[in-house]
Amino acid sequence: MPGVTHTWTSNLTTLTKKILVDRALGLDPVLKILSWLAKEEREPIKKPQREGIDVKFKNGVKFGRPKAELTDEFITVYTEWKAGQITATEAMRRADMKRTTFYKLVKEYEEKQAN
Repeated sequence: MPGVTHTWTSNLTTLTKKILVDRALGLDPVLKILSWLAKEEREPIKKPQREGIDVKFKNGVKFGRPKAELTDEFITVYTEWKAGQITATEAMRRADMKRTTFYKLVKEYEEKQAN
């Protein structure tokens, strides 16, 4: 086993020395220049993209997923679920909703009923 440990240690030492030598030779400024170049390439792309998004917002275009709405179907299954006629899983299946959406709408509906 000493051969494996020695090889690993010598490889690590070699790697550490290489990093130190590269930094001593001035690799850091090269990396800074490459980073600056990448940023300069991104800027001309991002500006028109941002302008296009702003125009769409002004025109009323909605981005992202559509908001889940309280539908008559949801209210029907909610009522059955609260009455104990069906399970929550069955209510989610009938309303065609995932668990998180279902409970979010339950909370919204119950808050609406409380007011």
